Amino acid sequence: MKGPARASSRPRVFYGWWIVAACAGIMSYGGGTFFYGFSAFFPPITQEFGWSRAVTSVGFSLQRLEGGIAGVIMGFAFDKIGPRRMVLAGMLVAGGGFIFLSRIENLWSFYLGFLIISLGFSAGFGSMLMATVANWFIRKRARAMGVLMASTGVTAGLYFPLLVWLISAFGWRPAMLLVGVGIWVVCLPMALALRHRPEQYGLLPDGDSPDKPATDSLRQEVRRRTHALSQEAGAAPEVNLTAREALRTPAFWLLSLATALSGMTIAAVMLHIYPFMLDLGIPKGLAAAVIPAMTFISAGARLILGWLGDFYDKRKIIALTWVLQAVGLVILAYAVNGWWLIPWLATYSIGYGGAIPLRPALQADFFGRRAFASIQGLMGVSGVGLGVAAPVLAGWVHDVTGTYYLAFLGLAAATLAAIPIILLAQPPRQPVTRGQAAAPP
Repeated sequence: MKGPARASSRPRVFYGWWIVAACAGIMSYGGGTFFYGFSAFFPPITQEFGWSRAVTSVGFSLQRLEGGIAGVIMGFAFDKIGPRRMVLAGMLVAGGGFIFLSRIENLWSFYLGFLIISLGFSAGFGSMLMATVANWFIRKRARAMGVLMASTGVTAGLYFPLLVWLISAFGWRPAMLLVGVGIWVVCLPMALALRHRPEQYGLLPDGDSPDKPATDSLRQEVRRRTHALSQEAGAAPEVNLTAREALRTPAFWLLSLATALSGMTIAAVMLHIYPFMLDLGIPKGLAAAVIPAMTFISAGARLILGWLGDFYDKRKIIALTWVLQAVGLVILAYAVNGWWLIPWLATYSIGYGGAIPLRPALQADFFGRRAFASIQGLMGVSGVGLGVAAPVLAGWVHDVTGTYYLAFLGLAAATLAAIPIILLAQPPRQPVTRGQAAAPP
């Protein structure tokens, strides 16, 4: 495929939705095999090597550390060269990292494998894909993010029971090898569909295509139309800050801190939830089914709350989702058997899923599309310390006390602390230089 249809051909389906579909497929595989899936590898690796949960959790935390640092570099690179080359390179590295991890024999090679995978994921998954989608939508941005995250949520969790079965049938090393090869086979073709910005193809965000040939003058008209679209129905002009300008706003630091506090909870829960369920005496097969149940419930929340985010204050909706996450964590803290997972699924899954599309959509509303990936990378760095510490501390608490009780209560408190912070964040204004009006990108 040479690229999306030009504006003059008036495609039936806006190419931005094909971007969403490709990104959803890639994120589903990456999230299902690594973000959710690594919890399935946690018990057999600790059993084979005799490592404590805290020591093993360091590997996952190193991924957060390296990802936070590399995310800044990748974000600036994305804004310069676009997503396709970034994602293709990231997938090659991530696949190689999984293959390397399948061959480890000591703790240091385990940590090194995680760093390799993290480098690949920083370039090829997650933030880069969300930035790609954000570039193709303005008015429908939260809905597009909701579709992206809901599609990912429905399918990503299905990889978890498959991984549990593969590990049980063949061992964790062959399963890890298959995951790495699968990245190359499944994800690389989808990455070829990615494109940077609609304006480069004579299109407007959200599919509002002008009926003129795709010329240089049209591209200028596209930019003017993009700017005008953001003012429809009394809306304010689209803000488009550079990364340097964003760093000077209180909104950047408030969003970064709030995201860091909520993100540390997600990092710890996703790593330790499967071992926690096994600690409760839940059979492996049933425990494996809980993960896709969680992602399936979260998918509905992503879609519905993502749609609502285009009409209501995203900050208030996010605050509500964090309340639900905190309630779910308190339920986990007091859980004594598998029945407690039912109210946990009903609260945490909705809260966790609902916040996923709204956070990047809120960032784009506040700072615009011009430097979305760069700003997102900088926001990741600001919270990397908490993201690194949370999984390790949760594992250490279990090693010392024999339960996750104090860890889950502490994570619930951190999530609640994020709520007033995000509600304080106010949209920054577009800087105006030397009397000139702010212009679209």
